[in-house]
Amino acid sequence: MNSVEILKLSDYRISHLSKSLYVFYLTGLVQKGINVIDLASAASYLFSSSKDFPTNANIETAVLCLDELERFSLIKKTKETDNWQGCMFTLPLYSVQLDGNMPSRAFTLDEKWTPSENFKNSALLCGLEDYSYTQAELKSFISYWNNRQEFRNQSGWERTFATRLLRQRQTRVKKDYKNRIIKRIIQVLYKVQELI
Repeated sequence: MNSVEILKLSDYRISHLSKSLYVFYLTGLVQKGINVIDLASAASYLFSSSKDFPTNANIETAVLCLDELERFSLIKKTKETDNWQGCMFTLPLYSVQLDGNMPSRAFTLDEKWTPSENFKNSALLCGLEDYSYTQAELKSFISYWNNRQEFRNQSGWERTFATRLLRQRQTRVKKDYKNRIIKRIIQVLYKVQELI
């Protein structure tokens, strides 16, 4: 599992049944190349005859779990439909293991560098859920590293880029929050002045 999945699944608002369905059942299907929901199979997976915590799951329980996972953007229907049975799905935050090939040779960054198709996986592993980026962000990153004698392989550069994007976005959110607080304080001060 990647950092984004762990963060989402740590949310106390998601039931343990849904978490279990995601981690052990749905990701297992995806690893096998299966992306179609079989509600009877999902309900069967959720059933437990545990002495301490028995679970009598049925198709309705499976649907509730899938709906909950969908609300938290952990599963997505490929085509919008009301019915989960036979529905094709994706797990937007799940990433199959990174390219199983040997790591590429280390190199210094140049102006022509771009993230590969695996950038999504690298970003998710770094905790970056929104892995989109602008050309300005890419150029800024390349400009920073271009003249340095730092050697990394492709996935290393992608992780570095993803980490930079994550830090920039976290900083932006903190600044926005700080500015909203300052603006609110100023509004309150004006109202206090009007009352005086």
